[in-house]
Amino acid sequence: SSSFHQDVRVTLGNKLNLSSSESLTFSGWLEGSNRKNVYNDVGDTLDFQSSKRNYFNLNELYYTQSTSDYDIQFGKKVVKVGKGIIYSPTDSISATDVTVPTSPLFIGNVILSLDYYLKNWTLSTIFFPVIVPNKSPAQNSRWTTLYTDIDYQLEQEFPSGFSLKSKQIFVKLEGTHWGTDWMFSFFNGPNSNPVIRNDIEVVNNEPQFTLVQEYIPITFLSMGFSTTFKGLEVHGEILNQNAQDGKDDSFTAFMLGGRYTLDRVPKNFGLNSIDIIIEHGRENLRSSQTRPFYALSSIGSRLYQNSWLGTIIFNVNDELSFNYDFHFDNKNDGEAIIYGINYTYGSSQWRAKMETFEGSDDSNFGLWRDNDNISLEYNYT
Repeated sequence: SSSFHQDVRVTLGNKLNLSSSESLTFSGWLEGSNRKNVYNDVGDTLDFQSSKRNYFNLNELYYTQSTSDYDIQFGKKVVKVGKGIIYSPTDSISATDVTVPTSPLFIGNVILSLDYYLKNWTLSTIFFPVIVPNKSPAQNSRWTTLYTDIDYQLEQEFPSGFSLKSKQIFVKLEGTHWGTDWMFSFFNGPNSNPVIRNDIEVVNNEPQFTLVQEYIPITFLSMGFSTTFKGLEVHGEILNQNAQDGKDDSFTAFMLGGRYTLDRVPKNFGLNSIDIIIEHGRENLRSSQTRPFYALSSIGSRLYQNSWLGTIIFNVNDELSFNYDFHFDNKNDGEAIIYGINYTYGSSQWRAKMETFEGSDDSNFGLWRDNDNISLEYNYT
């Protein structure tokens, strides 16, 4: 069957300079949709840990104190720390709403951070007092990979107390050396991508099953780089993640990519330029989830186990461009393609796009093969 989704979003944001060294930054949006099943009640608007969307989203509201040696920030902020443009293994800590997977939204983390400057290097420490989980496609929506006719319920279980297993800590050293930008990071705490635990209780000689989303402790080390060779920008990352007690997978993930702009040859075809971004993501599974009664690991959230990703933007002029975006899933023989037309006129921006999916029954894109769609987006600033 076909469906007609109508969505509207009004976004607001600003940075207020309170003094020469202090500022307050905020951004958020008010939205509405005819898809009522993916939203919380209005009274739950400030529930940052809910698996559903809110009609009002405050993804950033944070205070900054700046000096010549350090910056202190606290509040709610979008945390982007990796070197990837399309895919970054390290950015798994960034709270993301993928209710519609092809249109992700960064919903921000609750943070307390310190950036300390050491000549060409910056040492950053971020403490996350509240776990803001990623939002997955709604139960039995057309995007979920757990589709079933059963109206199952998923309960959320977050770590309690104040310990290294219940709070998230991220440390990053970033700087420039040998003409290359470097990044080294460490993370410890609950994973923002949950695993599924199957709790069984016998009541009146009848087994009762409860599916629980559990945010289990992990640690990871990662490093990344970005450099330029005669106009070609090259970047990459590698991440090594360990899960506690076999409750999730332990794996090594890496990404290697590049960006290049053609600005001479395209003029022979009536174009100003062509921007090309291509990245390759790969994962090596070192040990699978082994804990009894744990039904599903976080593997469903790790989409780039052997993938080629890219976007090619054909710029006709400052107002008109065409784009071709792709994700080829080599592991499961699947592909997602987006064809887009973008037009800007004054304060108005139009975008028409067509999304197509194909693949084996083992791939997300194979499960989404009936989700081919055409969308029209209009933005007014």
